[in-house]
Amino acid sequence: MAFGDIISVLALLLALLSLIVSGWLVVIEHRRDERARERERREQATLVQAYVAEFATPDAPRRWGIVVINAGQSSVTNLLIWTRSKVDPERRANGELPTAGRYLTVPPGRYFIERAEAGAAYPWRFPVVLRDDERPQPIMNTLDWLVEKFEFADANGQCWRRTYDPTAVETGDLSAIDGSELSKPRLGRPQRR
Repeated sequence: MAFGDIISVLALLLALLSLIVSGWLVVIEHRRDERARERERREQATLVQAYVAEFATPDAPRRWGIVVINAGQSSVTNLLIWTRSKVDPERRANGELPTAGRYLTVPPGRYFIERAEAGAAYPWRFPVVLRDDERPQPIMNTLDWLVEKFEFADANGQCWRRTYDPTAVETGDLSAIDGSELSKPRLGRPQRR
């Protein structure tokens, strides 16, 4: 084999190696881009929260309800919240998971949804915007009163479900769901205050 042939074979091997390395780098970059897109896609969803709280002001007695926070830059839609409450054992015994209603649009902000009085036609009042200086007290130490799960669609139309299982090691599971999986509960009318 002549010296020129050896150079040609080495050049061909180097070109082939270069092609393999380039392909590998493209795959790595593609995976990195996919992870970045997934983080962006989940970002707004992680900024939506719901929890039970007690709320009192100097001029009003203490009230119980749910705080909903949309800390994102865009509204979310079709928010549906399921609760556990010691006030609803008969509904739970019938297999119903009590809901705090479906809210078609939730703009960025903090909201308080007050629990209505016993015997009211609908168990929840309309959401009220919380001022920056209003701080409802979260209820964190009882299984009798909590948000079990909630669902919503983000500004891109992606549907999400967050579940809280107080018996699990990890809670606050957030999962993307197909829009057809959104629940369709029977709802009454909220009570005006």
